[in-house]
Amino acid sequence: MRTLLAWLLGLAGVVAVGYGAFTPWHDGIAGTSVPIADLFTGVHDERAGLVTSIAVLTLLGAAIVAAGLLLSGIVLRAGAALLLLTVLVWTVQYGGVDGLQVGYWNSVFGTLLVMVAATIKG
Repeated sequence: MRTLLAWLLGLAGVVAVGYGAFTPWHDGIAGTSVPIADLFTGVHDERAGLVTSIAVLTLLGAAIVAAGLLLSGIVLRAGAALLLLTVLVWTVQYGGVDGLQVGYWNSVFGTLLVMVAATIKG
C-alpha cells in the first residue's frame, strides 16, 4: 500500500512540476524562458531558450524522480532534492513570493508531493 501511495504521489508531483515548467512563473514569463543563471545572479528581465532555462533543471529533476519510482528510493530522493534546491534557490533570488504565478506554484506543489513520495517509499 505504501508503494502504491508513493507511486501516485510521485507521479502527480512529476506531472505538476512538468506542467509548471511551461506555465508563467512571474510577470508572464514561463519557466522555459527563465535563465538558469537567475539561480546565481538574481532574477532579471532576460529571457532564455528552453535549453538554457530553469525548465531544464525542473524537467531533469522530474525525470530523475520518475526513474527513482522505478528503481530505488535513493534515486527518488536525489531527484526530489534537485527539484527542491532549484525552486528554493530561485525563490531566494526572486526575493520572496509576491507576484509569483501559477507555474511557480505548480512546481512548488509538485516538489512537495515528490518529497512526500520519497519519504513514504523510504
